[in-house]
Amino acid sequence: MLNLLSTLGSTPLRKRFFEHPRNDLQCLDNLQVAMDYMVQSEKIKLVGIGAKNVFDGDRTLVLGLMYTLIVKYEVNRYGRDVRELLRWV
Repeated sequence: MLNLLSTLGSTPLRKRFFEHPRNDLQCLDNLQVAMDYMVQSEKIKLVGIGAKNVFDGDRTLVLGLMYTLIVKYEVNRYGRDVRELLRWV
């Protein structure tokens, strides 16, 4: 998730994270860094989802997060041009 956000995001990641997490706590810490980045730097509104939900694999919340990221980075890029958006889909 951190690699995806660093590629899509408008600002670089400033917090340190584990390049190769070796245990669950390091994975959770990386997910929390990603969540903080989305909320603070990218101004993405996350409601009811946290690092633990993603780590546990809650399908509904992960799909909601994916939808939010698609809306933020793809739909907003095409603006209100419906034809371009439909072509992307």
